[in-house]
Amino acid sequence: NDNSFFYNKEEQKLEAYNNRFEGPYKVINKVLDNLLIAFTHYQETVASMGELLYVKSIRSDFMTDWLKLKHDLSRIEHILLRTSSTMSEFIRYNEHTEDFPMNNYIDLHEHMERIMRSSGLQLSKLDDLYSFYTIRTNEKMNKMVYVLTLISAIFLPLNLMVGFFGMNTSGLPFTQGTNGSLSAIVIMGLLLIITSVSVIFWNRKIE
Repeated sequence: NDNSFFYNKEEQKLEAYNNRFEGPYKVINKVLDNLLIAFTHYQETVASMGELLYVKSIRSDFMTDWLKLKHDLSRIEHILLRTSSTMSEFIRYNEHTEDFPMNNYIDLHEHMERIMRSSGLQLSKLDDLYSFYTIRTNEKMNKMVYVLTLISAIFLPLNLMVGFFGMNTSGLPFTQGTNGSLSAIVIMGLLLIITSVSVIFWNRKIE
């Protein structure tokens, strides 16, 4: 009740402040000021990631940066949640103390709440960016699968024809005469044209 102390990590002992309330206030206020400066960097980074996604410029290290930001902001929110609660209890405990600088500590508590709300907002933005990134990634995958499907549809008749003429059986068409290979090539070309036109017509009909 007569003094405030801080723990000196290097010397591993408790040391008293010169002033019971003013000392802790100065230390906590300095920490919060540094956190506010660092938090501005987090906000700018999240905004930059969003801008890159909106212009369809997805970086290969997007998920690495996203996970790092998610981890850091989650820690900040979790720590400030406990810190804000402790500060609130500290203010209530000392509100009737004669020399307690109420306004100073209320100001600290307000800064904690503001940073905590901002961290929650940035986490929400990160979740939105992840959803947007997932949609963009899925779109690319769907386009690739679609192209592969079209290629498979075009070459499937050719593969069937090649497999048919590759059978070691008697009575196959075009085995007699000198123009068998040319006839097979012409038929394959016609099949390729017919299949390609059919796929293009089907694609335009869907669109």
